[in-house]
Amino acid sequence: MKKSFKWIIVPVFVSLLTIHLFVNVGTAQDSGLFFDNAWSFSSGLARVAVGKDIGFIDKSGNFVIKPTFPRVSIFFYPVYDFYEGRAQVIIGDKHGFIDKSGGVVIDPKFDDVWRFSDGLAQFEMNDKIGYIDISGDPAGKIAIEAKFDDGKRFSGGLAPVELDGKWGYINKDGIFVIEAAFKEANIFHEGLAAIKVKKWGFVDKTGEMVIEAKYDEVCEFSGGLCAVETGGAIGYIDPSGKMVIPPAYEDVESFSEGLAVVEIDNKKGYINKTGDIVIPATFDDAEPFSEGLSAVEVRGKWGFIDSSGVFVVEPQFERANRFSEGLSAVEIGDRWFFIDKTGKVLGSK
Repeated sequence: MKKSFKWIIVPVFVSLLTIHLFVNVGTAQDSGLFFDNAWSFSSGLARVAVGKDIGFIDKSGNFVIKPTFPRVSIFFYPVYDFYEGRAQVIIGDKHGFIDKSGGVVIDPKFDDVWRFSDGLAQFEMNDKIGYIDISGDPAGKIAIEAKFDDGKRFSGGLAPVELDGKWGYINKDGIFVIEAAFKEANIFHEGLAAIKVKKWGFVDKTGEMVIEAKYDEVCEFSGGLCAVETGGAIGYIDPSGKMVIPPAYEDVESFSEGLAVVEIDNKKGYINKTGDIVIPATFDDAEPFSEGLSAVEVRGKWGFIDSSGVFVVEPQFERANRFSEGLSAVEIGDRWFFIDKTGKVLGSK
């Protein structure tokens, strides 16, 4: 059978010259490194779909966990990304965890589970939330009994939980250290957590309200700033509550690597921490920066720019994930593969 080859043109910018790097995608496909779906790398492994089955590859493209987990539907996958050495898995209608060898280390006996964070993971049993601990036992043990109506992951030693319609914060012993008194509560970021009374504000780890609850919506602190909405417009505050970038935007993202995505006249661009537009709003869509590059969409195709706004990988993908651990999962023609920051396909010669 005659082999079919497809070529991607990827520009690499060097000094004042533009050099076009040609990557033979057909060679990569012959090597078996094209997938039916792919997700970002996490803890050295990436989920990939081969047909309807899910497995994990390493950064050399080798299967570490063979695709043996069958997809239930187009929107429902039986295994998730690795965090702190464990990945959520669904077997039958019960949830547990596997390790990086693919072996089950926490038996699928829960109604639901969430990712590990700070050494603990939420689980649900009989409509109540508790927490599993792996710090002293790789197989996991129930550290906090399932007694909460809802809960979120631990961060900085505390987790927001709901009890009798109110949210507060518990420590790793399951004891309330910030009483359940809020309508809603989010996890801690950079020492502060968003809570809702009538409106949104922020508390510190002692429970003190350090930023008045006066905002319609809030994000989370990232890079020392937090996006907040007031009066139908979004700006950014610092940890003292000072508005350092006035509310002027309809849609924004949190700061990442010193820049934040903002929407201006239905186009996306980037501002710095003083509010200056450093990359003009010319993109149809844009993602936060990750590992020095950002995925942006132009006329239905995604590529990658650097922090100066220069394309280092031209728009050519139907979809593109953020870079993680040096690689990004991208899609062309219903086939997924991984590229490095020069646009080279993982597994290509």
